Amino acid sequence: MATVYPDFQTISKLRVPPTDGEFFLLNYLAGELDSSYEIFFNPYLDGDRPDIIILKKQHGALIIEVKDWNPSLYSIDQNNKWSVQTPNGKRQPIRSPHQQAFQYKTNMFELHLPILGMAEALNSNFFKVIHPFVYFHNSKAGDIDSLYRPPLDELSAKKNALRGKLNNGQIDGEAYNKQNDFLYNKTGKIERDRAMLFSRDTLDKLIKKINRLGGNILFSEEIYEEFKRRLSPPEHTSSQGEPIELDRRQRKYSTSADERIKIQGVAGSGKTSILAARAINAYKRHGNVLILTFNITLKQLIRDKISHINYHSQSEVNFHRIEITNYHEFFRSQVNNLNLEMDVPAPQLSQKEVELFFDKEFKKASYFAGEETTRYSSIFIDEQQDYEKEWVFIIRDHFLEPNGEMVLFRDQSQNIYQREGDSLKKPWELQGFGRWIKLTKSYRSKMDTLLVNSFKHFQEKFLMKRHDDLDIFEAEPSKRDFKFDDDLLTCHFYDDINNAIPHIIDDCIKKNKLIPNDIAIISTSIDILNKINDFFLRQEKTITTFVTNGEIEKCKHNRLHNIEKIERRKKHFFVQNSGLIKLATVHSFKGMESRTVFCVLGGWEEPEAVYTAITRAKTNLVVFDKKGSRYADFFQDEYNKN
Repeated sequence: MATVYPDFQTISKLRVPPTDGEFFLLNYLAGELDSSYEIFFNPYLDGDRPDIIILKKQHGALIIEVKDWNPSLYSIDQNNKWSVQTPNGKRQPIRSPHQQAFQYKTNMFELHLPILGMAEALNSNFFKVIHPFVYFHNSKAGDIDSLYRPPLDELSAKKNALRGKLNNGQIDGEAYNKQNDFLYNKTGKIERDRAMLFSRDTLDKLIKKINRLGGNILFSEEIYEEFKRRLSPPEHTSSQGEPIELDRRQRKYSTSADERIKIQGVAGSGKTSILAARAINAYKRHGNVLILTFNITLKQLIRDKISHINYHSQSEVNFHRIEITNYHEFFRSQVNNLNLEMDVPAPQLSQKEVELFFDKEFKKASYFAGEETTRYSSIFIDEQQDYEKEWVFIIRDHFLEPNGEMVLFRDQSQNIYQREGDSLKKPWELQGFGRWIKLTKSYRSKMDTLLVNSFKHFQEKFLMKRHDDLDIFEAEPSKRDFKFDDDLLTCHFYDDINNAIPHIIDDCIKKNKLIPNDIAIISTSIDILNKINDFFLRQEKTITTFVTNGEIEKCKHNRLHNIEKIERRKKHFFVQNSGLIKLATVHSFKGMESRTVFCVLGGWEEPEAVYTAITRAKTNLVVFDKKGSRYADFFQDEYNKN
């Protein structure tokens, strides 16, 4: 008998109970499959909620989408497009359940499984280790045949007619082959989907199909363990380091309550710690929590922070049941969960072009009007300054439970995407959340350090005139001389980016005996970062948020066109405490921190980007700035006084 997670007793008590079809199929699979199979029901995957996932070590994984649909209401056309008959007798286009299952499969590689995702980006054969299926509970084999027979018959008739034209000399061989291949491909897609759809009276065939899946060396022990860990996380995850101590004010705002508030604070003021602690407390209250970020790389950071607080507080919280995703992914996952139609931009578009497309589309709240969306008791939005106003209201109006808890966090000084309200100086007013609660004390560094004083001075010189509602660092005049043993604060100026910069960084690391895990090298330019990364790869491993020159060459050698795919996955799977030197763009490293930051500016950055970059440093900050830039005098005066 297969093992089912969670067990049937727990499943019967779930807040959203399984449908008749889901419960029937779970029982059937558990009884028919042997103990080498593990079945996961409705796992939480940061917005994605596939119905059933099955794992078998050294073989692969299966995703099964379950539908309790009345088959007589649905039809398929020759283009494999689905529609449903509405109560008024009209036909309405819908996404097919097969698209839904395929999207869950794709997201395993894109969003949820780092090892598998990076392996597939360089070898497409890894995509075959996951197999999607669909189960129609209220259907019999005859119903499925009736569903697929019309489009297949129509395509068959078109192929016969085309053959007749060829025989009659109405078209030549080249035109015939082109049109026939087109019809053949359409038929193949429909037959492929037909083969992965099962009814209640053909479940024995599904079991045979599952058991016939042979061993797959690509589904390694490492990939299997990552898959299982992601689907069935432990109650506690060991976390190293000292517990995070919150002060009185931070503890106040980390208390979960049914309210809608907004909190803004300077870099290092503890916004993420408050968010993490409040999420745990919200989970203890009702176990129904959603956290949304804008920056993709912050997902891992927030999860680590929750894990850390959870471990040291010895809570009985399964923190992986707290959903953490970025806004764009959440929107798309909900469209998929609800099986709604949504145009998707062409795959050859760049990641930036895709995001611009979705930025526009996500303002349309009508996608969810009248839909039975998943509602959360608590929703926390990080980096709110990066959001359009409409995005916040879509989440509030369609995904928050009535009278639920919703908290917004922001730092207007880090408005690097230049989101504007009436103007950049006056950001969006978000009615219904009260006045902004302000945190001006940074805990990233001591208040009397030259580092924190320089952050405050930068805000006063470059940001105060650009933003009306700005939080300024609390700082105390430094009581220490510039030269002291603990901290490193300096600036180098250059004419052109060259090999001198990585050599200076390397010398600084060796001279000060800096630990790789404590080092971040950040810039707004990927070209600059790649030059530095090439230098360091000669002597040690690094971790990056961007596609390296070596990865680009590997793609060219293997004739792959996966640059955008690799970049997206690297952002998803980037971890702050990897043990390696980190190289990241300012945009990707926003919200993170490092003991030592090497910041390489290009001379074109807006003040918000520079502020975001330098405030990633906890103790040591080394800035490289272009000679004659608008910040050169500031850095010379602040960092090179002696």
